[in-house]
Amino acid sequence: MGKIRLIIFGLLMTLSSLSFAQKDRYVVFFEDKAQSPFSIDQPLAYLSQRAIDRRERQQITILENDLPVNPQYVSQVSEIGAETYFTSRWMNCLLVEATEDQITEITGLPIVSSVELVAPGEQLNPFVDNVPELGPFLSPAESDLSTQFQLNMLKADVMHSDGFTGNGLMIAVLDGGFIGTNQSMAFQHLENEGKLLATKDFTLNQSDVFRSVSHGTSVLSCIAAKYGEQVVGTAYNAEVALFITEDDASEFRIEEYNWLFAAEVADSMGVDVINSSIGYRTFDDSSMDYDFDELDGATSVIARANDLAFSKGMIVVTSAGNTSSNLTSPGDAFNSLTVGSVDSDGTKSTFSAFFDSSDGRTKPEVVALGRSTVTIGRTGDIGTTSGTSFSSPLIAGFVAGIWESKPEATNREIVELIKMSGSQADDITDLLGYGIPNYLVLSNQVVTSTSESESFDLGLDIYPNPVDQGVLTVSSRVGTSIKIFIRDLTGKLLDIYELESSGKNNLDITHLPQATYLISISSQEDFLTKKIVKR
Repeated sequence: MGKIRLIIFGLLMTLSSLSFAQKDRYVVFFEDKAQSPFSIDQPLAYLSQRAIDRRERQQITILENDLPVNPQYVSQVSEIGAETYFTSRWMNCLLVEATEDQITEITGLPIVSSVELVAPGEQLNPFVDNVPELGPFLSPAESDLSTQFQLNMLKADVMHSDGFTGNGLMIAVLDGGFIGTNQSMAFQHLENEGKLLATKDFTLNQSDVFRSVSHGTSVLSCIAAKYGEQVVGTAYNAEVALFITEDDASEFRIEEYNWLFAAEVADSMGVDVINSSIGYRTFDDSSMDYDFDELDGATSVIARANDLAFSKGMIVVTSAGNTSSNLTSPGDAFNSLTVGSVDSDGTKSTFSAFFDSSDGRTKPEVVALGRSTVTIGRTGDIGTTSGTSFSSPLIAGFVAGIWESKPEATNREIVELIKMSGSQADDITDLLGYGIPNYLVLSNQVVTSTSESESFDLGLDIYPNPVDQGVLTVSSRVGTSIKIFIRDLTGKLLDIYELESSGKNNLDITHLPQATYLISISSQEDFLTKKIVKR
């Protein structure tokens, strides 16, 4: 009898240790997409028609990185006992919750290339469709505050008068929570007009986003609020999707992957503009931190995800951050439209970050009002909030309005037009970039195509801008040769250069007089034209 008791006790101890084995969150990367049931020729299996149309308008081809992760690979990981959640088409990976022993076994699978720990502990659910009912919608308390000033700074009020309010455009807001959005009169039109298209909390795997924090509520109000003429977002007629990717309770690299998963959902829906008023550099686990020299637009997970989103035809508008000096990622991404903050007099807000780096890229590209921006808060009341978190969505909505006015343009062309309309476009500075965009300037600009290919390379750029020393850096991650054409503003060709190697190459323009030039970079994968100021 005693022996039986010992055996039972041993079994109970074994079961207990198994049940309490620590599970953490990991991202599993796969070797390939071999034997995928999906095909480039049948994109409707994984992309909406709207997403396909967006690509076709911009002559963007569907590539292998658009194909979903092979479901058989997910099944093999699941059979080991790991809980499987979100997948990334673009990075060919899978988010799991698993024990250390399970991860050891997963790492040994021939289909797996690597595994990354992204957060301690487990907190994801099997998907919970728990979005609450919208309403009853409540009016804000009486206030003298109005959004008129922040709209007028961009001349977005004139843009609205001309009929461009984001209608027909879709904007995804990636943030930390949207408390009160479902009950504020300022957002009732989204429900009444069927413009709230999707909600998803990637931190818990549920559909209720009207929780956690109200940061996203205030951000959304800069884009989509409509409360009479008093509180008006820059694109109040756009359709919106609300995604929680930021975990307000902690800071781990999983949040970058949450951003990636959300951006891919946005892509598959056919979203045009993403607003990202979040940024990363340091984490609760210091081993996940990014060194300053890693804010190079090509290292952080979220910067790479940003540029992948751009390569699919979307525009990603990102807050520079409130560190007062070096910005956070994805503000460093090559193809983010990074937004800083100005005060009411147009000067840089003291908290607004910028790219203080030897590589010379201009970040932020543009600025908008971020000091005492009029927003809607968690109770639905009208107030003011400060931060680049709020200048960014003002620009995101502005982008949607401009794109509505120039539907034939590509994402790259819209970004270039907006930069060229800035108050500092002829005197670009480190602190303000191209300055405050202006609809009145943009409304008179004609789109001239700068894209001659079917896809975008993710690392083609030329900087610094302005250039003071007469040496430009040309950055390319393509393996083929690139050609560089320098023209004056009349279009007269001044110089042609050809570079054989990828990476960073220096271009000597000391012989050119101080002026503004059009510099075009051409490769087999991409074609980019920028205005460069030599001073």
